[in-house]
Amino acid sequence: MNTTIKVISLNQYSTVCVSGSDAKTFLQNQLTSDILKLQPMSAGYTGHCSIKGRLLTSAIVCNINNDDHYLLILPKAMAENFINRLKRYVLRSDINLIDQTLTYKLTGVIYESNNQSMYRGIDLRSIPLFGLLESEDDIFLQLPENRVLELSKRKTMKSDQKEPNQLNFKLGSIDDWNLGNVRAGIVEIVPELEDQFLPQSIYFQKYNGVSFEKGCFPGQEIVARAHYLGNIKRRLFRASATACCMIGDVVIDSTTEKKVGIVTTVGKKTKTEFEMLIVISTSESGKKLCVVLNTGVPHPIKSIFEYAKIAD
Repeated sequence: MNTTIKVISLNQYSTVCVSGSDAKTFLQNQLTSDILKLQPMSAGYTGHCSIKGRLLTSAIVCNINNDDHYLLILPKAMAENFINRLKRYVLRSDINLIDQTLTYKLTGVIYESNNQSMYRGIDLRSIPLFGLLESEDDIFLQLPENRVLELSKRKTMKSDQKEPNQLNFKLGSIDDWNLGNVRAGIVEIVPELEDQFLPQSIYFQKYNGVSFEKGCFPGQEIVARAHYLGNIKRRLFRASATACCMIGDVVIDSTTEKKVGIVTTVGKKTKTEFEMLIVISTSESGKKLCVVLNTGVPHPIKSIFEYAKIAD
């Protein structure tokens, strides 16, 4: 068994197809990233905001074919509302919005950059960051932290194309995938985080998830104004704890017990070590903080660093 590669079934995500002759312009006017700069067979992070500039959805957008066929990968719990919101803006545009969650099976592949990285006959290291590679009916997408997302069409999966737990690789867990998100500084908008953050509050610009130059997306004026005025009161921090935290858990000042932030991403490192991303008021970053667990008990947070400062 190859123990340097882990495979994970990613059943918590949905795929949404946006196609048609107006797909590129439509998405450019709706999403936070600059779709005009997204080349065919490449991908990037993006979001959809409320009119107040707060993220309602985050996704990976993939330009599959010549600017008229895009796939968006997002948390399954957000897909239906996302599609319904976009449909309000279609009007007379040549656009098709289709939930293709049942069409694609998503598998996460984690590899070590200095070890064996061959998977289904492909050297995973050869795929550029946010690049797409088509191999027969599979699409491979390179993500940060030595992770590849495999999209396989269910109806065309070969009979010998086995499920992750049948492959000659180590079976990983969603904790492994989430830990990669923490270390890459990636926050996925799920119901607990919906309509709470400006894109720059979760450092969305790191992977060009938001463009401050382009116009014409919901909430753009508020997002751009906050950026150019430097008026960002809450920012993304990386931290750790020795208790199991959950997305949406409240972060408090341990002295005053005042709420100062929220847990946005959690990855399990060991049975007793958890790494996380939190969004807190910048004025609270030097103080002793606790996370309030679902039991109602505060637990100390350690090693708090602003993500932008350790990433750049």
